[in-house]
Amino acid sequence: MVDRSYNIKRKDEVEYYLWQVLDTEMSQNDTVTVGEFLSTTAILIDTLVRKDTGVELTSSIANNVITMTSAGTNLKVVIFAFGVKA
Repeated sequence: MVDRSYNIKRKDEVEYYLWQVLDTEMSQNDTVTVGEFLSTTAILIDTLVRKDTGVELTSSIANNVITMTSAGTNLKVVIFAFGVKA
């Protein structure tokens, strides 16, 4: 398990909420800690999509940490995340 870095491709803020499109590379059980979201209630919804096939990957959310649970190694992914901004 590795905590991966990411690039913000787009983001927008509305009152207390924030949505972001993140670009990163992940393997199974790797995590992304998204500091722009509140660390306690943070990310409400996320979607991970493989860039090469467009297939949605499975993931889990714990506060402001996203974990890719799909099998795969060094997959280039886009993450769509919505939640409470920090």
